[in-house]
Amino acid sequence: MILHTTLLILILISFMLAIVTISIHIKWRRLDNYVEEILKTVNSVRYGNLTTKLNKTRLKKYQKLTNSINRMIEALSDREHMIAEYQSEMIKQNNLLESVVNSLSDGIIVTNENGKIINSTPKIKLWLGQDNIEGKNIFDYLSFNDKKLDNLNQEELFIKQSSANSFIVSSQKIETENTPLYILIIKDV
Repeated sequence: MILHTTLLILILISFMLAIVTISIHIKWRRLDNYVEEILKTVNSVRYGNLTTKLNKTRLKKYQKLTNSINRMIEALSDREHMIAEYQSEMIKQNNLLESVVNSLSDGIIVTNENGKIINSTPKIKLWLGQDNIEGKNIFDYLSFNDKKLDNLNQEELFIKQSSANSFIVSSQKIETENTPLYILIIKDV
């Protein structure tokens, strides 16, 4: 009788251990699946997909985490839309400014301190008779008395490859993070 009782208790304990083990295994599998879903969502967001969301979890303790991640994705999406709107507005403003500058009767050249041409208006390219002057030295095209770019104020200027047109040039130094830039305004007189 004691043997049967002991055997019955052992069977009952084994059965209970099996139930506990299965229950723990199911919870771990749910947690593992949840963590895997979080990783997929985070990687999706990392690569720019801000439409992805975490589904509600059956793990009640982790619902706050799910909600927080979903709110973070919504905030990132909102910021992305704001940035796109700002970029669109900046492009419009840049196009407007470029149109205004390109329509000027004066020519404008932007150079670094060594005279390397960084940018120029279409009027300058027309006067020089060349389209690709960016990266070249300004002194290959222009001739004026003072070779210092920061001292120019209504100085007489000659375009080397041009006919006898008379020009005057003024310059303005602009300090930037890396190197000073010079804005040369050239007028056809």
